[in-house]
Amino acid sequence: MPRKTRIPRTPRVKAQKSPKIPRPKTKDLRMLYKGLVSVSDGQRISSLAYSLLWYDSALPYVIQKKLLPVDARRLLDKAVLCRKQGQDNQNIYEKENSFSMALRRYEKVCAALKPPLLDNSYKKLELMKDTLLLKQQKLEEKYGVIFGLLQKSVGDRFKFEVADAVKPIQWNPELTTLSYNRDAAKALTQQYREQGFLPVFIEQLDYLVRHACLEPDPDPQKKGGWVYDPAKHVDILNDLLKEFVGFAKSAEAPKRLVRDGVSKPTLAPGQRPQFAPRGPRPGIRGPKVAGLYTQGSAAAVVYERLADGNVWSLTDLLAGVNFSHPIWLVKRMFRLGEKTGCWKVNLTKTTAQLAFPQAQAAAAVHP
Repeated sequence: MPRKTRIPRTPRVKAQKSPKIPRPKTKDLRMLYKGLVSVSDGQRISSLAYSLLWYDSALPYVIQKKLLPVDARRLLDKAVLCRKQGQDNQNIYEKENSFSMALRRYEKVCAALKPPLLDNSYKKLELMKDTLLLKQQKLEEKYGVIFGLLQKSVGDRFKFEVADAVKPIQWNPELTTLSYNRDAAKALTQQYREQGFLPVFIEQLDYLVRHACLEPDPDPQKKGGWVYDPAKHVDILNDLLKEFVGFAKSAEAPKRLVRDGVSKPTLAPGQRPQFAPRGPRPGIRGPKVAGLYTQGSAAAVVYERLADGNVWSLTDLLAGVNFSHPIWLVKRMFRLGEKTGCWKVNLTKTTAQLAFPQAQAAAAVHP
């Protein structure tokens, strides 16, 4: 009887589970929507563009969890169409409108995540528009000088603006406009006042060059990403330095690019600044009239006229006295006499008289 051979079992191969996609945080989208409450067009468009990127990361999670609505395909097609129309459009208002329409479609597709609604941010903008316009105007008046100099120093290659934003420094999606919020603009302006324009430019130069070397990522899976091209770094750096040299030679540049002022020390909350003790103030040399007034001064002239004890009309008393408000000199003598008792000034609306105590009346002489 032939011996039976044992046929080995084919091992079962377990299918690998798809990687678990983390749930996107709606808190991040809520922070992006805060940038919509601004009167700066560039700030709003940047916030809308970064919000679209948030939905790009949220869609795979919704698809994996099978939370798509019934009409998801139709909504996604319209969202992609509106988004591409906004990317290709150069008009600011049409671009903002297209991005907004795309985000409203994405909200319906990802309704299971309960994302914050775009319309709520725009309603808040309408309520605060007048206040924000006034605030933006004050920001541009207060910090617009340094940004105008930066823009001219790079040959208008980039645009700089100040906005009431959440992030200190933020580029727009096309990397053509650099936006600073209030705190960043204040620090930049303070550095310009204390150190001059050249240290400000050098500090921003490396940041500008690195972003100018970024190119759109050709990988379709990394849509909206950027790739750093080191080969362009040196060429762009040389171009920006040449633009700065041309700006420094022009009449629009500050007269002094570097200031020799000492920067103010950083103080802790509640700490008072420490000042070096000052020496005694040097007095004005020369003889003193009545031990108080410098010979030839306006106060000395008034005192010498009143020292005779006669009643003077204010018109004759103050005639020829070189002082902005000569009547103030008489009033100061009146207050000094009441405080020290060295004399008494009988002052009326039209006359003035200087009277000494009886002990000093005989000793009152012209110095």
